[in-house]
Amino acid sequence: MSREVARNGGRVKYRALAAEQRAQQQARRPKPSALHDKPVLRRLVIELLDNEWSPEQIVGHLRLEHAGDPLMRISHESIYRAIYTTRWKVIPRHLCTERFCQDFRGNCLQLITHVPIVAYA
Repeated sequence: MSREVARNGGRVKYRALAAEQRAQQQARRPKPSALHDKPVLRRLVIELLDNEWSPEQIVGHLRLEHAGDPLMRISHESIYRAIYTTRWKVIPRHLCTERFCQDFRGNCLQLITHVPIVAYA
């Protein structure tokens, strides 16, 4: 309770209605994707996905190449979410293919997005 009061102006300025409205505004869902809001980042991520980079590799590359630029930051979870949430239409459809690995009974084990290197040998 004390954190709530401190966050919203302290004991003198606290107003419950204003605090409630502020909390609802900050929690508004669904929030737009980081790729949706940043076109330069989106173009780079799409280019690297098209070159068959994994989301983890993309994030590592962005950390090295754009370390001081907060507009070029994204998590691998956000990239995966953009790939598999096709209703956002942020990532082109041809990069959103899904192939499933099945066990001997036909049960789905995991989602595979890229062919392993050993498959090319």
